Amino acid sequence: MPAKAVADAVQARLAANWTATVIVDYDTNAYPPDLDAFLVHQYPVVNGAKPVVNRIFWEEGAIRFVLNVRRGIGQSQGLEWSDSLAALFREVTFDGVQCFETSGPIIDDTIEEGDWVSYAIIVRYRYEYTTALIP
Repeated sequence: MPAKAVADAVQARLAANWTATVIVDYDTNAYPPDLDAFLVHQYPVVNGAKPVVNRIFWEEGAIRFVLNVRRGIGQSQGLEWSDSLAALFREVTFDGVQCFETSGPIIDDTIEEGDWVSYAIIVRYRYEYTTALIP
């Protein structure tokens, strides 16, 4: 998991700027909402580093945004939302979180009996902190 400051910053950026779909906190909802689309974000890779000999540390990792769009909405709409989401996090710095390039979207439409097409976008990030911030 990321540092709380990273998770809070990403959540705040989404809440302030993402209105296309509902944002679902992935650890509070076991089933998809009864909506046409929703967004979850995860942190599949988080690594710590101390790049120089001093009191500055880095957390580096990836944020994975998964935009779930109900089948029948159309790939065009899913790609439009994916482009907007990628642009929101591409090459920006906010609340101490520095985001780099975005990938994707990686489209998962292989679930023949499912109701959702998933568009996954990966964003590399870095968060810099000092030992003074750690309790």
